[in-house]
Formats: sequence, structure tokens, C-alpha cells
Amino acid sequence: TGNFNLNLEGSASAFATVIPQSISLNNEAKTIFIYVTPSINVNPGKYNLNLIAASGAEVKNINYEVNVINCFNIGITGPSSKELCACNSEQYEFNIVNYGIYQETYQVVVTGAAAQWVSLSQNKITLNAGQSTKVIATLTAPCNIAGRNDFNIVARSLTTNAVASFS
Repeated sequence: TGNFNLNLEGSASAFATVIPQSISLNNEAKTIFIYVTPSINVNPGKYNLNLIAASGAEVKNINYEVNVINCFNIGITGPSSKELCACNSEQYEFNIVNYGIYQETYQVVVTGAAAQWVSLSQNKITLNAGQSTKVIATLTAPCNIAGRNDFNIVARSLTTNAVASFS
């Protein structure tokens, strides 16, 4: 019985809200709601959330564990290396998988010393959750080149912080 102020503490309180923030009880129960809404910038992991109901000297505490999962995840697999003679071309097949739970659109780019000699079959791909696609990288080696020249494939989400690379 009494007027209770409701507050949240803990590492998840930055992305949680309790509604209402105060209640009056007279030997009864009332429903409250806690909304937990982590943004895409919150790192996956376990967070603590403590609900504190206080009325004067009377304080009640309920602890929760919030598990933020990685909803935006991508993977790339492909050949580890190939040998190529100067003045020749070689194709490298990469498999890009959306391991997240939402549809994502990715920008695919090439980096590294040999990037200027590589063309991609697709520079932008949209994948549903769990879907994969093949991207072909064609390396055309100049005639005056020798030695080891590596390149990397990087896929970066256009809307979230998901990124993967393969080298």
C-alpha cells in the first residue's frame, strides 16, 4: 500500500523504459510495462536491468538479465589463395551469407594491393535473413607485375554496423 516511484538501473537502463513511472497501490496488484529497445549500436551481450519500486523507506528490487543478440551478422567464404601468371585473368568465387535475422543490403568492395586489377560481378547485394549469394572477383594481372599481390573482399551493410571481410 502506498505511492511507488518506479526506476530502472543497471547496464540495460540506457535503452529501457518503465511505464508508468509511478503507481498507487491499496492492497492490490497493478501491471507495469518495461520496454527494452536497444539500438543497432548496442553491442551484443548480457546486460543487467534492475526495477526499483520505492515508497518512502520501503524499497523493492527485481533484477532482470537482458540478452542482446547479434541481429545483424554477415559472413564471407572463398578461396584462400591462387597462383596467377602476369597477363592472365583468374576468377575467385566468394559466398556471402546474411547470418542476421533481417533483410540487409550490402556494399561489396575490393581492398588491398591488387584491388585495382579486380572487378566484381556485383557491387551491391540484398539478402534476406539466412540467404546467401555468390560474388565473382575477376583479377586481371598486368603484364609487368611479379610477386605476391593480395586483395580483400569487404561486404558492409548500408543500414547497420554489420561488416565482413575475406583476404
